[in-house]
Amino acid sequence: MMGKTVALFLVLGIVMSGCVKEKSSIQTFVKTDYAEEKTVGPAGGNLFFLEYHVYADFLENAVSKNTNITVTKVASYPEREGVEFMDVYYFEPEGMSFEKPVKIGINYNSLEVPENISDEDLKLFMYYDGEWREIEDSQPVGSYIAGHVNHFCGIASGYAMEYVSNPDTSDDRNSSQDDNNSAVWTFEVPVRIYEYEYGLHNISHPFTIHGFCAYIAWDPQPYVRFYQIYFHYNGNEPEGWIYGCDWLERDKNYCQPQEFFFREDTPYYIANEEDYPVADARGSIYVGELEPHLYDESLQGLHGLPIAYVSQEFKDNGDIDEIAQAGIIKEMHDYMEEYFDGWTATVRAVA
Repeated sequence: MMGKTVALFLVLGIVMSGCVKEKSSIQTFVKTDYAEEKTVGPAGGNLFFLEYHVYADFLENAVSKNTNITVTKVASYPEREGVEFMDVYYFEPEGMSFEKPVKIGINYNSLEVPENISDEDLKLFMYYDGEWREIEDSQPVGSYIAGHVNHFCGIASGYAMEYVSNPDTSDDRNSSQDDNNSAVWTFEVPVRIYEYEYGLHNISHPFTIHGFCAYIAWDPQPYVRFYQIYFHYNGNEPEGWIYGCDWLERDKNYCQPQEFFFREDTPYYIANEEDYPVADARGSIYVGELEPHLYDESLQGLHGLPIAYVSQEFKDNGDIDEIAQAGIIKEMHDYMEEYFDGWTATVRAVA
């Protein structure tokens, strides 16, 4: 942490008549048209709002009856000098108080946090009596900032920054070897290609499948709960399709091209079953795949994710001789190498 005071806050604002000094203050919060609604009852439960990357965790008997909880994005909200808000949300019903504290979590993108900001600087704030107030127990939890509230007045969320200039980050620190035993750490891995072959030969129509898999993988990190992953094309933009049919059938009318799924700089997640859901709705989650099934036995036990496959089935005693098969295999290899040349992924491990 640098000598000058540095603060980055994820802001949680609360607005309603009774929560602000003047009823007219609510007019400064303007909601968008789309609202997402969930229901919670006396049994409690974790409400996960996928559209807005927000959750509300209710303890048993926090509410006395079934209650609809609504989240709406806010387009206009009170400003604060020295603070830049990003996403702002509105929680309803207004004026609702809880018998037990409710845990609120707001997803944030760690790549958008300046590198000179520590986890201790990430906070939640409540808008009360006309000003933003810190929620004392708020702190980062995985890819969320979380803290407890005792009532709803409508909730706005975003994050604000008051920070000094970013330090020089030209040195290479993207390595899992640099883990400082913190709860969250980040490293970078390349996209790699491996070759595989398998087949069935004791059947009426024996065959062999030869293919290539693009993947990312790394040594298992200690006590990891889930990984957050961002892909980087590094100037090598993908084509519109990558796999779907046998290599020799890729141009056939019945072989529909499949758009490449993994978007650049979009969050994707790998998680254990007990940590689902953790996904940002803009990305995707792969549950129970910390150790993915990969045909290459040398990769077993690693953590990671297969990205794409291309393959071709060769029938035993078919009309494609060994020389022609070798040429097809080389075509697939060259295609995959060119497609993923230079690709990397930033992996954020959350323990």
